[in-house]
Amino acid sequence: MKTLLRYRLVDNLKSLDILMVVLIAIPALLSVFAGSSEMNGMTTMVGSVWALVLGIVVLRGDLRLGNQFGVSRRSAFWASVLACTAAFAVGAAVLTAYTWLLQILTNGNVDRLAVMDIYQVLYSTS
Repeated sequence: MKTLLRYRLVDNLKSLDILMVVLIAIPALLSVFAGSSEMNGMTTMVGSVWALVLGIVVLRGDLRLGNQFGVSRRSAFWASVLACTAAFAVGAAVLTAYTWLLQILTNGNVDRLAVMDIYQVLYSTS
């Protein structure tokens, strides 16, 4: 179970790395080519979709991989759930820190760049 847990966690964190590269590259490319880069709620939505897809896709493969490692189905299931939960917690922290960093860097000084969390877009008073 420990091997499967470590494998799943490392694999999920690799996908989080790719997600962060894309989230950094898209606004940079939009600002270079289009002159604007709206990011209203983009990090939260992308993080939610990442978590949903990862949670749906990995379980079946983990059960089969656990079978090859000689791990019971129950242990493989709980290893996958625990690894995904840990990866989602790390992803939420990283995406929140990234949104916070972008909000500090822009600080309202840039006209065409608006960095807001989805909750700020939906529930802002202004």
